[in-house]
Amino acid sequence: MTCEICGKKPAVVLFTQIVKNEKTVLHLCEECAKEQGLSVSVEAIASSVKSLLTGALAAASSEEAGDEAVRVCPSCGLSYAEFKAKGRLGCGACYHVFAKPLERLLKNIHGSTSHTGKVPTTQQAVAKRRQEIAAMRGALKQAIGREAFEEAARLRDRISAMEQKKQGSGVRGQGAVVPEP
Repeated sequence: MTCEICGKKPAVVLFTQIVKNEKTVLHLCEECAKEQGLSVSVEAIASSVKSLLTGALAAASSEEAGDEAVRVCPSCGLSYAEFKAKGRLGCGACYHVFAKPLERLLKNIHGSTSHTGKVPTTQQAVAKRRQEIAAMRGALKQAIGREAFEEAARLRDRISAMEQKKQGSGVRGQGAVVPEP
């Protein structure tokens, strides 16, 4: 797309303005954007992203218990303080060692600790079955808590049947898919 002002150079800035519920969108080249006072450098964007992540890390660290701040991964030797400074974990074991502060960090950044996005179409049935099993496990715990043992037994049997169905389906042999019963 070319610049809407000069019409010569490629547009690299998208300017959107909303005034009294009227939306105006301009695609501008870097020079025309500077002339309009709209220039934003890559460094400024990187700085904004860095400050956002730093703020999220600071919010998570302010909620930490005292021993979490000094915890060290036994596998790679990374401390939580080093993770906060670098923004990277050292190894796979770090996810387990720093599980609680990472959970709070993810909750601060994403608002949740579980993925609720799209599922590939090939995995939708599997994801739906997992959700159903998880919901039934929750209902099973509640039934046991209420001492509704007959209901709990029915739920236990349904969960067991669904899990066996999951284990029995899949690929066998030379690419032949065995349909689920």
